Amino acid sequence: MVLQHPADRGGDDRGRFERLAESASRFTSSPVFFAICVVLVSLTIAVHFAGLSLEWLLLAGDAMTTVTLLLLALLKNSELRG
Repeated sequence: MVLQHPADRGGDDRGRFERLAESASRFTSSPVFFAICVVLVSLTIAVHFAGLSLEWLLLAGDAMTTVTLLLLALLKNSELRG
């Protein structure tokens, strides 16, 4: 398997990953995704103020970390194609 820079692949024929990355990029730049992020951050803050157990705090932190990692991967993919 040879890894090529996305800009060097050429052609208009895009694979499943390219279509998925473009769809994800469109979704993450939508108001719906922004609202989901605001709700996620609000829930994390609410968990802290409510004084819930450590498991809930870890779950909230893991959710934030997961979203951050996925957005970073999407940003890098968009950067390479741009």
